[in-house]
Amino acid sequence: MTEHYDCELCNFSTNSAESFSEHLRKHSKSELLKLYQLTKLSIEDPEKYEELMWEMLKLECESSNRRRNH
Repeated sequence: MTEHYDCELCNFSTNSAESFSEHLRKHSKSELLKLYQLTKLSIEDPEKYEELMWEMLKLECESSNRRRNH
């Protein structure tokens, strides 16, 4: 089985742990803290995590639509 690494902050995806580690260095400490909190939530409360991800997607779509309309 191949391991897969996804960055929830920017949708970066890789099969290499080394590449993922290098990628994470590009994020700020506050962004990494948010990523940690998301990861912790996904383990402790998967339903709440799922709701949060849908809400974030909805906000991202709304923001994208506003940019297109202006």
